[in-house]
Amino acid sequence: HLWYLVYLFVFSIVLLPLFRQRKNQKPSILSSLSRWFEGPWRLMLLVIPLIIINIFIDVNDLGFMRGTGGWDLFSYLFILVYGYLFFCNEKMLETIKRIRSISLILAIILSLTGLVIEFGIKPEISEKTPILYLILSFIRCFRLLLWLIAIIGFGEKYLNFKSRFLGYANEAVLPFYILHQFVLLLIGFWVVQWQINALVKYIVIASLSFITIMGLYDIIIKRFQVTRFLFG
Repeated sequence: HLWYLVYLFVFSIVLLPLFRQRKNQKPSILSSLSRWFEGPWRLMLLVIPLIIINIFIDVNDLGFMRGTGGWDLFSYLFILVYGYLFFCNEKMLETIKRIRSISLILAIILSLTGLVIEFGIKPEISEKTPILYLILSFIRCFRLLLWLIAIIGFGEKYLNFKSRFLGYANEAVLPFYILHQFVLLLIGFWVVQWQINALVKYIVIASLSFITIMGLYDIIIKRFQVTRFLFG
């Protein structure tokens, strides 16, 4: 999963001119653009670039680009831009908090609908099922935007405070992300060979991995400046 760190690094460099504050203390280009999406209906327009990219990828047979987490390079770029837009504008954040509940409900409905279409009807991009394909593309992109709005909205509402735990967890996020795959594979390779129930294996792998990762972070990574720098 570490490929996404490379993506973020490259995206940040490419988008830096749009992120940076302009001369004479003027807001960044994206900050100025965010004013167009302060209302709930305008906020939904952000789904359009995702739909266009999604169709472009399929029409040009570039589905292999979704091998990294189910979305393509260009979609991830826009998702990062949307994250900046959401947090650079207080009015947008207020809108997101205001529509968080309806966004969550719609996201769940569209997710279930998408699963039924994708695994039940299985539409393909062909002359026989163009309408179903377009519907699925819309559902796929719209539910992504709705999940982003719902998660950020509820997070801003209920997790926007300071505490020792959140401060500790915030610093541990990136080291945890970097370590998790290696530790999971290491412990999983050992545990899957046990002759026990699959559910028990899952619980053991998840528990031991969490304890190991947090132990490595708290005992080693957090205690030394070099490791703190290397792990972000």
